[in-house]
Amino acid sequence: MHRKLLSWSLVVLGILAGSGQAFAQRDFIEQLRSDLRAEKVAVLTESMELEEAESEKFWPIYREYELELSKRGDRRLALLKRYAENYDSLGNEEVKKIARDWFKLQEDHLKLQKKYFDRMEKELTASIAARFVQVEHQIGLLVELGQVEEIPLVNPVKK
Repeated sequence: MHRKLLSWSLVVLGILAGSGQAFAQRDFIEQLRSDLRAEKVAVLTESMELEEAESEKFWPIYREYELELSKRGDRRLALLKRYAENYDSLGNEEVKKIARDWFKLQEDHLKLQKKYFDRMEKELTASIAARFVQVEHQIGLLVELGQVEEIPLVNPVKK
């Protein structure tokens, strides 16, 4: 499992290194993100069942949400890269820092969802806002599920 993480991190997370290959890797990641965004839009379009007037309000709000979500994604990638690069030498202090950074990411994601739920409820309805949060959550779970097998558990570290 550890080798999978290292391979994955070299392809997906190692982009920040700055080698000549980094540009190709950045392009690859951006293509993956673009494909995911397109798939999300297709799923949302089908799942939201919006009337034309609702669509005119929903999609601009969604695009703002997606922009903020992509910033969270950048932070998540940086955290996973840090985890992968330090995996073999993680001590208790670094594990604690990574865990706290992970909790902060989760808290920020929840705040983001609440912010856009409130905004959609105000501009549209509570049921449309709730449906959005449900669909977004389901998509997020599928993405996480696809990654979970690739990320090894932290090695036990003695005090």
